[in-house]
Amino acid sequence: MIKEATSKGRDYMLNLLQIIFSFIGVVIAVYDLNVNSVDLSSYVYLFLGASFLTLAVSQLKEKKKRIGMLTILVTLLMFYVSFQGIFFA
Repeated sequence: MIKEATSKGRDYMLNLLQIIFSFIGVVIAVYDLNVNSVDLSSYVYLFLGASFLTLAVSQLKEKKKRIGMLTILVTLLMFYVSFQGIFFA
């Protein structure tokens, strides 16, 4: 019973983190579109990559290994693009 409660709490935290990261990414993207600039697009990729990472962890916890690994691959690509834009641009 205690194990189920902590598992549900962790799932709740993963979902909350995913919503927060997605919201921050969308807010930055909308701001970036209104300013007519692409300076913040790397940060959009960073936060959406973090959102995808939480999605991948929740998929792996549900024993959906194929979609979880694919999501991790997409996350790594998003982090790579984001870090390229932030540090090397």
